[in-house]
Amino acid sequence: MIQVIYASAATNPFTPELLKTLLAKARTRNCLYSITGMLLYHSSSFLQVLEGPEPQIQTILASIYKDPRHVNPRTLSQQAIKTREFQSWSMGFVDTTFAVTHPVGHVD
Repeated sequence: MIQVIYASAATNPFTPELLKTLLAKARTRNCLYSITGMLLYHSSSFLQVLEGPEPQIQTILASIYKDPRHVNPRTLSQQAIKTREFQSWSMGFVDTTFAVTHPVGHVD
């Protein structure tokens, strides 16, 4: 089993509706292939963690890296793992695009 972390940029910003569609497809696929992980989206940038059997992860990554909705995909980390970090998440998701722009404690 492996864990891969990658980052990419969207060719166009994703609307909330497009993100919901993307997640629904990813969650269905991930359940079929015993993949877990999480996806972070911020201002047209993605960061994703995928965990599962190496052949399935490599197939999914190849598909993502060919997807015309992404540019500059970069694998940040790939390692063998014994246990999953996101064991119960078929695909956790966080969209920080519309989050608070100043961290707690920030003073202008």
